[in-house]
Amino acid sequence: MENQKNSTIEDHQIIKWEKEWQNSQPQITDRELLEIFPEARFYLKERLENLKKESEKLADEIQKNLKRIYKNIKDEFAVWFNEEIVRVWWGKNLNQLSREISKLEWLLHPKKVKGQITDSMIEQARNYPFKDLVGTQKDFILCPFHKEKRPSFYIKNNWGYCFSCGYHADTIKFLQDRDHLSFQEAVKKLT
Repeated sequence: MENQKNSTIEDHQIIKWEKEWQNSQPQITDRELLEIFPEARFYLKERLENLKKESEKLADEIQKNLKRIYKNIKDEFAVWFNEEIVRVWWGKNLNQLSREISKLEWLLHPKKVKGQITDSMIEQARNYPFKDLVGTQKDFILCPFHKEKRPSFYIKNNWGYCFSCGYHADTIKFLQDRDHLSFQEAVKKLT
């Protein structure tokens, strides 16, 4: 029994050391990976086109479903309920596709940002640990955008989402909204 307990403690220590080691390693950004493997550009362009087609098809399907709801249902609650079904079943997928499309467009066609910030600074700011930004190691915190008694703002990787008010953002947008900063100011502050 004692050996089993010591083994568990050692396992936890090893896992902790491994996480510390991983965090100490240099992080390679997506743009840097694309520079290392330029042959991936063709695949990414093809993927982008397929995602756009899939997104258009899904948006059309959502629009058809909503038209059918508004045409056939007159009860307010039933309309709301059916809208929620469409939002949950199809809207979630459409949002995911939109995020993937945005990321690929950003990766393949980087926008030149005027001023003193570079694309690598933006990428570095996006990769800034969210938990460090809010000064916690917890997954749930009190949402800074509304008053609440119980934490409903969930933090995972570099994204935050409030289950109460629906606010969601990456590190840059969060800092912009919380501290009332411009995009450039937020990026500079995170790098």
